[in-house]
Order: sequence, then C-alpha cells, then structure tokens
Amino acid sequence: MEKLETKDYKLVKVYDKKYVFLTGSQDVLEIQNPLLEEYFDSTCSLNVNATYEEKFDKLTSALIAKRESVHIREEPEAIPQQVMLTLNTTHACNMACRYCFAFSKSKQVQPMSTHIAEKAIKNLLMDFPEAKRYLFYFFGGEPLLCKDFIRETARIVESTFKEYPGKEFIFLLNTNGLLLNDKDLLAFFKQKDFAITVSIDGPQEVNDQNRLLQSGQGSFKHILANIEVLKQAGIKLNLRATISPRNQNLLNTFRFFENLAIPYAYAFTISASEKDEKETKMNQGTWVRTQQEYQQVFDFLTDKLLRVTTQHPYGHE
Repeated sequence: MEKLETKDYKLVKVYDKKYVFLTGSQDVLEIQNPLLEEYFDSTCSLNVNATYEEKFDKLTSALIAKRESVHIREEPEAIPQQVMLTLNTTHACNMACRYCFAFSKSKQVQPMSTHIAEKAIKNLLMDFPEAKRYLFYFFGGEPLLCKDFIRETARIVESTFKEYPGKEFIFLLNTNGLLLNDKDLLAFFKQKDFAITVSIDGPQEVNDQNRLLQSGQGSFKHILANIEVLKQAGIKLNLRATISPRNQNLLNTFRFFENLAIPYAYAFTISASEKDEKETKMNQGTWVRTQQEYQQVFDFLTDKLLRVTTQHPYGHE
C-alpha cells in the first residue's frame, strides 16, 4: 500500500519536538518514534522504507480510516438553517481608500429607500419560509452615513417578524469605524444586539498606506480608538482586513490581529475601473510573494495552536 501523499499532511517543528498536521482529518500528531519519523520523511531511502513495509501499510490504513471518518457534507441542506440579506445601504463613503470603488461623500449618492428594503425583507421571508434564522447585513459604502435608514429598517424588520413567531433575526453592520463615537448610536446597537464589523487592514504602517481619510491622512488612530469605544460599550465586534498589492509582511499583519484578540477575517482587493490597477490587481509576482508570506503565517499560527494544545491538552487551565 502506498504511503500518504505529501499533500495529505504538513510537517511542523516546535522547539525540539516534531508534529504532523493531517489535512484531511485536521488532527495534529506528535512524532515520537523512528517509525513515524521515517514514514513522514519523504527523503528517506527505499531500503529504509522496505524495512518498515508491513508497518507502513498498517499505518497508512489507520491514517486513511481516520481521514475518512470525518464526514464533510457536500450537498447543502434542503432547508437552510439561516439566510442573509445584504442591504447595500449607500455607495457613498467618508473615506478615500486607495483600492475601494465606493464614492466619496461629495458625490451625494442617495441611500437605499426604506420602501426597497421592506420589499427585500418580505421577499426573503417568502423565498425561504422554512429558515430558522434571518441575518440582515447593512453594507456600503459607509452605512453609518445613513443612520436614519438603519434605524427605520430595523423597525421594519421587528414589525414584520411579529407575524412570524419562533423565527430569529440578527442585525449585522460593516463600517469603516469613523462614526462610532456616538452615544445614541451605541445605545441603539446595544439594544438591538447588532454585531459590528470594523474594517482595518493591520498595524498603522499597513492600514495607513491604503485606508485614508479624505484629507489624505491615515485612519488608523481613529479606527483603533473607536474599536475601543465598541468594546467599552459591550457591543459584539469583529474585524475585517483587505489585502492589496501594496501589502508586505503578512506575518506582521496577522500578529497584529492575534494580539488584539478580536475575531477577524480578511479578503483580497478586486480590480475596479474607478481605481488605478496597481492598487487593486494582484498580478503573478504579487501572488508568488503572497504565497511565500502565507507560509510564514501558517507556521506562526500552527506554532501558536500547538503551544496552546501542548500546554493545555484538555482545553482548560
């Protein structure tokens, strides 16, 4: 029987210990004996392999059984547990990010009408009558330029769902973080149990090369201060970063987010005709560099995971 292929596992070293990460089952195993060391050493000689041939076959069978015991559902459930409606509140924005296709506030772009929002809410319920949870996601541009629309739409959702007892709804909002220092707004978010996503691209030297105020100054200090405002107000919070062609040293960016200890996600820029291509297009050279930097990120996160696992193997102090 053939050994597992190298794509099926990843070898890592933490201090003086070696581990193997099995990509299929997501298990991490410590390599504690010569048999395992030879098995996962792709450079070992055929003669050495022959010495362990029977044991290698048994080990391969056991690892494949472990991998195949993990069930990954390929088909979605016929009845979704939750569905999401994105309300593209406005295309206007009060920032001037180098890579973004949103318009500046001076364009006077009209917000979505509450009439359209109400129709969309009712259509969602009509199209997915069996769902248990409905997510309403305010997006932009900068949705907090349209606070009245957000308040009124939340009222419409609450009023509409009175006719659907037993169904749950959740409010989400993505913001650039500049307009959060507003006591009435924070009280509204808390009362309605909003979950807020704040866009920030990383440490100051990374964020401020792209996420600019309309004055041309960096936005980092303003965003970080208002993230603290959300935390102090006890509002659900997560972060979202955009990776652009300008990004260098992804490891430093990921360290920044890990140190903040706030849930985060990231996305890549998309080409936009409104912006210079060099700000948005990830060319072949950029992808090669990014791939190399991702290896550093992977090693960093794997090392962190393994240190937590080895220090607290049962998941608690």
